[in-house]
Amino acid sequence: MNENILKKDFQLPKCDKKALGRFVLSFLLPNIVFLCVCFFLSAVRPLISIDYLIPCLLLSFNNRFIRIIGALSYIMVMLIDAYMIIVQFFQFIDIAILRDLIPFMFSGPKIYIFLYVFLFATVIILTTFSWWLNKNQQKIYVIIFSSIVFLIFYIFGFMGDLKYSKKSVPVFSGEYHYIYSQFQYIRELNSIPFGKGMFRGTKLAPYPKERGRAMRNVQQPYNDKILLIIAESLGSLKNEQAQKEIFKQLVNKKEYFDFLVIDEIDTGSVPTLHAELRELCDLSMYFGNDTRKYDESLFVNCLPQILKKQGYHTVAFHGAASHMYHRNTLYPKLGFQKMFFFEQMQDKKICHSFKGTCDSEIFSLIKQEILNHNKIFAYWLTLTSHFPYDERDIFNHRFDCTKFNIPTDNAICRNIKMETQFIDLLAELVEQPEMRGVEVLIVGDHIPPAFEDNIYQTIKLQQSAFAHFKIKE
Repeated sequence: MNENILKKDFQLPKCDKKALGRFVLSFLLPNIVFLCVCFFLSAVRPLISIDYLIPCLLLSFNNRFIRIIGALSYIMVMLIDAYMIIVQFFQFIDIAILRDLIPFMFSGPKIYIFLYVFLFATVIILTTFSWWLNKNQQKIYVIIFSSIVFLIFYIFGFMGDLKYSKKSVPVFSGEYHYIYSQFQYIRELNSIPFGKGMFRGTKLAPYPKERGRAMRNVQQPYNDKILLIIAESLGSLKNEQAQKEIFKQLVNKKEYFDFLVIDEIDTGSVPTLHAELRELCDLSMYFGNDTRKYDESLFVNCLPQILKKQGYHTVAFHGAASHMYHRNTLYPKLGFQKMFFFEQMQDKKICHSFKGTCDSEIFSLIKQEILNHNKIFAYWLTLTSHFPYDERDIFNHRFDCTKFNIPTDNAICRNIKMETQFIDLLAELVEQPEMRGVEVLIVGDHIPPAFEDNIYQTIKLQQSAFAHFKIKE
């Protein structure tokens, strides 16, 4: 009798294979979707991320409150999954920067908007589908399945360290596990400088002396007329002849210069705003882009502030909207007396790579400002060469990618053509009589981002091109 009771108490119910299959599908489906995204973008991730197991388990409960927690955690895991793909191409994107970019998500290139919409739709559809799939589950069998998966992860992933990918991914090792946790990858990021400030607030600090900064090449006393250009996504090519080809037209104008130096500096992979503070203020900015909490007293040593006190006219140019990264409030703090943003140039041609005034339209404005002032510091942050380097913005095809074995159908080829186009326009500007006596510096903000997985065969990982010259009186 007692043996029958024990047998009855411990006998497993008959397995509902369809219900268990729905649970397994809710676990595998986001893995499949994000693997497809990685295949399309040439990115990497674990073949199976176990992070979806716990949300699926919570969704299998009958309690509505627990299921809501499961749905929210399911969404969070998908956002983390998406983030771990994003940082493979934009190494400077941390959590704080993503937060700052949210208000501007629909101001960027169409491909950005498409990815935002795709991610939003994916999150909503998969979460809704998983909510439905996990109704009326037999919890004993989903727990058994989850335990087996966790055991496989522990043996072959966490302890066994079994990996499948050898791709070159700058932020990470480039080797991804067959089964692993994206949360664990984020924890591992904390062992490198990139990851240490992912969730911290914005912080300013002196720029490291060992890192590259173009403005250190400017001699004092300062020249009466200075033009500093931070060129969007101007990298440095591994092929020296290809790099020389970009600056060819500028070198051909050497009879116009007192001196001309073309080199590269170690700028790392930083956001554009951080590069601005690097060059203008000799400051490092960590963990985000929000400068609103800082008052003008923190920027007293920025070059525009120093030169303004010495009687210089200080003016800044940027083709994007003034509220982007709060530049409309930041630039006056840095010491700029006059500013040209998209709002002040709406009669000019608009380009496609990033909605704003085309760089080709700004040369004449700079020339006019320099003509009108005997002492001037002009600063220009370019825009047209912003990722994704829209083909419609290229009108100068002097750089021949095939000549240097650079694939013509990828983003880096378009980027190089755009940078060459800009340098050629700059070479034309130096011939103008209004530019006599002007000292010019041009430097990249960061390496050019791209979705292709072979870009680091063409560009140097941490370097940006740099040119410094003075036009004869």
